[in-house]
Amino acid sequence: MAEGGPRVSVIVPTYRDWDALAACLSCLRAQSLDPAAFEILVANNNPDAALPADFAPPPNARVIWQPKPGSYAARNAALREARGAVFAFTDSDCRPEPDWLENALALLDRHGEVDRIGGAVIVTPNGADWTLPELYDRTFGLRQDRYVPRGYAATANLIVRRALFERVGPFNEELYSSGDKEWNLRAQAAGSRIVLGEDVRVRHAARSSFEALKKKRLRVAGGRFRMKGKHERRLWIPSPKYLFPAFSALKRIRREPGLTRGQVIRLWAMDYALRRAELRELIAIRKSRGDTRRE
Repeated sequence: MAEGGPRVSVIVPTYRDWDALAACLSCLRAQSLDPAAFEILVANNNPDAALPADFAPPPNARVIWQPKPGSYAARNAALREARGAVFAFTDSDCRPEPDWLENALALLDRHGEVDRIGGAVIVTPNGADWTLPELYDRTFGLRQDRYVPRGYAATANLIVRRALFERVGPFNEELYSSGDKEWNLRAQAAGSRIVLGEDVRVRHAARSSFEALKKKRLRVAGGRFRMKGKHERRLWIPSPKYLFPAFSALKRIRREPGLTRGQVIRLWAMDYALRRAELRELIAIRKSRGDTRRE
């Protein structure tokens, strides 16, 4: 960190989503933390470096252009320019709460032995009532409370001390998905400690259609497959979990509060349909020798 520079560098990758980014930046503008204490690095991953004519970032924000495809390449480009002693990652479709950064720093100050925080991601409906796809996303998506005990957190809300990145190294730019998990597990293997930040909160609108859920599912599946070594990918055999409805998924759905019996059954059927789509995707990736999609 440069002398007298910001304490926190907020890193937000963006890819063809300027409207969502504007809303995210509005939330960052409203942070309770003094704007002089943090900088915002927008990692523009669009093929074109041009910015919209009406793009009006906060005074403490700057844009880093990284045309190499992939959000992890974009994050790495921003990391190289970051000046803070703490890195705060979120996504352009997330809405940090006003005390997000202030609570994150307070948690790090209270626990000097901790160098990573997996902040809470609050999934919200797009309208007054929850649709079935939104309920599915609430049940299975961005569950930091389940990730953190396993040693990782999603970059939708990840706070990391700069020194840890200097020790572990950058994100794997060859991954279009699951790069946050891969990096966190490297950090965990290096002895890093992570905690759940229940009051370090961002909000994220739930995916509102089956197609949106499928798109995310296939991207994550491709990322996990790419994380495997070439030898392991070559020996990959489809798991029985893809062939039949998963009772583990049913168990998780039944633990979700406020669901009717009919919703439980329909969510289980949706999970099975997504698993079948994932199986087809993994078979296609294996035939293509490991190539995965960005979107």
